[in-house]
Amino acid sequence: LGKHLSEEIRRRQSESLKRFYREHPGIRQEFGKNHSGSNHWNWKGGRSTEIRLLRQSEEYKEWRDAVFRRDNWTCQNPECGYKGHKIVAHHIKDFEEYPELRYDVDNGQTLCRACHKKLHYNIGEGMQFKVGQYPWNKLPVPAREELEKLYWGWGLSTVDIARTFGTSHRTVRKWLRHYSIRIRSLSEARQNLFNNQHYLILWEREAKAESQILEKVQAKQGA
Repeated sequence: LGKHLSEEIRRRQSESLKRFYREHPGIRQEFGKNHSGSNHWNWKGGRSTEIRLLRQSEEYKEWRDAVFRRDNWTCQNPECGYKGHKIVAHHIKDFEEYPELRYDVDNGQTLCRACHKKLHYNIGEGMQFKVGQYPWNKLPVPAREELEKLYWGWGLSTVDIARTFGTSHRTVRKWLRHYSIRIRSLSEARQNLFNNQHYLILWEREAKAESQILEKVQAKQGA
């Protein structure tokens, strides 16, 4: 899929990025600090670890097994009816939004893996997607201005943007199409990569400015 890049192109890309990071050794750490933990745009107060532990608890496993037994290990999609081991216990009301219903067997439904995947690719009543979210993944779509700044302003590739938001480059391309943001041609992408020194310097300056503002705020709070 996509355009095949020659070994020479790949080598030049690699050397360009390595040279930049040698000349700007602190940029990765600085960018990481500004986009991790509570500074990340999708920070939810550290709930991910809590939710993961709840799903691994004995109470959760007992609830899941009770749902399977009630439904006779059969997918409840009337158009499917699969019976076997490739099944999941689906929460009709969202696991995170309705904690009081997490272990209510009546809030569970047995689905095969295929039907469960299809279900979460549709937005509707009972789905876990929230306002502002879209079916291609469970991340809120960034604002148009933010995407344009990263993609055209800073010249980041869809792969780099994907790493920032913790998703895939295909999802980023869908975001761009959603906002009708023009996607760079192959020649533009190559030219952008070989001339990326300017936007990365701006990136570093902005990261430093954000850090200085944060230090001033913290200094005032401590005074």
